Amino acid sequence: MTHDSFHHYHIACTPYFRIEYKKAASRAYNKKMIEAFAGNAQFPKVRTFNKTDTSTNSVFHDLEAAEML
Repeated sequence: MTHDSFHHYHIACTPYFRIEYKKAASRAYNKKMIEAFAGNAQFPKVRTFNKTDTSTNSVFHDLEAAEML
């Protein structure tokens, strides 16, 4: 795969991967909350699953950091 074709593939798939990452992160967070509520684990840190500029622990910040790699 050449650099140009990889770049095109990356741009085409990025929205799909963002959606899937958000879904997976949300499922994992909800599972941790259920376990914590049952007394089997500690409560997780607060996460934001909506895109906002004021959040300090957003799923979207994770995605932006990953894109810079």
